[in-house]
Amino acid sequence: MNKAGQKLELPHVLVEAVKDQRAVVVFGAGASMECTDKKGNRPPNGHHMRDHLALKFLGTRDEERDLATVAEMAIANGAGQPAVFEEISNLLSGFPPSNAHKKLADFRWRGFATTNYDTIVEHGYAENQERKQTCLPFVKDTEPFEDRLRAQTNPLALLKLHGCLNHRLDPDIPLVLSNEHYHRFIANRKLLFGRLRDWAQSSPLIFVGYGLADPHLRSLVYEINAGHRPRWYIVSPDSDEHDVKLWSSMSVDVIDATFGEFLDALDHQIPSLFRSLSPPEGVADEPYRKHFRTHDAGSDILRQSFKMDLSRFCAAPCARLGYFPFESDRAFPAQC
Repeated sequence: MNKAGQKLELPHVLVEAVKDQRAVVVFGAGASMECTDKKGNRPPNGHHMRDHLALKFLGTRDEERDLATVAEMAIANGAGQPAVFEEISNLLSGFPPSNAHKKLADFRWRGFATTNYDTIVEHGYAENQERKQTCLPFVKDTEPFEDRLRAQTNPLALLKLHGCLNHRLDPDIPLVLSNEHYHRFIANRKLLFGRLRDWAQSSPLIFVGYGLADPHLRSLVYEINAGHRPRWYIVSPDSDEHDVKLWSSMSVDVIDATFGEFLDALDHQIPSLFRSLSPPEGVADEPYRKHFRTHDAGSDILRQSFKMDLSRFCAAPCARLGYFPFESDRAFPAQC
């Protein structure tokens, strides 16, 4: 429901983009706030993480400095980067995916990107047995991007722009946490950010879990000419009329909803029929390929076997009824 208590109706052009697998979702920290652990706790926000690091590594309370500064001090004052990253991992681990995260997998997307460190999106896909795509996280430029996508029938790339808890000790891609990390964030992630910019040029972006003043959102908005791209969207339940007017002038529509409400609206407006995957090319002529787990069409010997040997074997029991799936099978007597 929106603030007026009415059912949320999403823009038609956005709904059509999701149907056509053209939409890209970009996740910020707020996207994880609907998750709860066994005790009912929610993931910590930036202020909570700052306060925790300040108390543990600096011995200070009522901290007023920002998270990036406190993290830099903790690392420089003797704790070291691995210990600080381990503490961040402990704070963010143990939160199962929300219903909204699992419902993401009911739809087809062009791609995902996130500035979060957690693995909640990946776990949401793993827990949805009816998922339409396979979520593949990418954390650094040296990964074989195209090869990994080709190895899956219905791949979905998740660009982890600020690092990942599973790779927190990789010196090439540290968590983007301190001021120094922000200064060097592009190192070994240039291709990841480039892919997001390529998507942004031709796809509707849906920002979830970002504040309206978030620098990452504003950077993309300012970098790509609004007149040369599709309209973008930000899912934000805390916007007012001034926020809406500002972002509308930049070709960004504000969707007044939580993450869960947004997915519920998609679920209501897109029937199951429009979420099914299109069959791979060649399936009409080679129907057995719909059972393949990759895009590989099979060897020439396999295709020839299906066309000649196996098709004749299957046609034989029907010959006495005068039914021949292949006209050439009339030359072969039934072997019943």
